[in-house]
Amino acid sequence: EDAQQNYNGYNNQNNNREITDVCEETYEISAKCESGMDKAYPRTIDCEYVENTVYKQDTNNSDGEGSAVGFAWLFGISSVLLAGYAYHLKKSQQQPTMKLSEQG
Repeated sequence: EDAQQNYNGYNNQNNNREITDVCEETYEISAKCESGMDKAYPRTIDCEYVENTVYKQDTNNSDGEGSAVGFAWLFGISSVLLAGYAYHLKKSQQQPTMKLSEQG
């Protein structure tokens, strides 16, 4: 059993190392703008890409917040109205019950 635990521990360490390697490799090849950072060799080759692509997308998407909030309100109000209408239909469709034993 100790050998099995050691083997499982070895596998877990290898899996964690593979995940760490993937994250590290992804970070290394990603676009970065390190201008203005206190680094010995800042990476500034991607600054133009980051400023023209990432920041532009961010400012373009900020205009859509109003419509998203509007649709959320519309959905919420229509859901409440639909629930009220369903309750009204349920109440109006209930048939009065006749107790035959109480009739003469």
